Amino acid sequence: MKDRDHSTISEKFSSLLGERIKCLSCKKPKAKFNEELCLSIPLVKGELPPAEYFQVSSTSSESDNENEESTSIKTKKAKFNSSKYFNTSLDQGLTQYLNLETLDADQKLYCSTCKSQTQVSKQTELWELPEVLVVHVKRFVFSAEDMDFEKVHEEISYEKEMTIQST
Repeated sequence: MKDRDHSTISEKFSSLLGERIKCLSCKKPKAKFNEELCLSIPLVKGELPPAEYFQVSSTSSESDNENEESTSIKTKKAKFNSSKYFNTSLDQGLTQYLNLETLDADQKLYCSTCKSQTQVSKQTELWELPEVLVVHVKRFVFSAEDMDFEKVHEEISYEKEMTIQST
C-alpha cells in the first residue's frame, strides 16, 4: 500500500481487493478495485436453517439467565446439521467469499455494452494483503418470518496464523 495512503493504519491493515464482473449477456468483463481495512466473511452458506434454530427460550432469573440461554442455544443447535447451513471454519468462509458467484436476477447491474440492466457473475480476488488481516464474520441474518435480524450462534474454527497468497 505504498502509493495510496501513507498512514500507519493503512500500511498495517489495508488490503487491495479486485472484483471481476462479467455480463452474462454479452460476456464483456470489467474489473474494479477497492481498498479495504477488513474482510466481511459470510457465516451462512446460503440457505437458512429452520426458524426453530433461532428460537431461544429465555428465563427471568438474572443469575442463571446467561448459563440457561447458552444451554438452550447448544440444545437447539444440536438438532441441526450446522455444516449444511454454516461455514464452520474461517477457511470455508474465505473460500465462499472468493468464489465465483452469479448474482440473483433482482441484483442486475447496468452493462454499458448491452445498454441495459443485465445479470452478471462476480468474483472477488485478493490483490494485495496487509501485514495484519482483520476479518469480520457476518453473524446476523435477516429473518423474513420475524422481519428482524437473528444472531447465528455457531463456533468458527481458525488458525492463529494463515498463509494466504494474493493474485
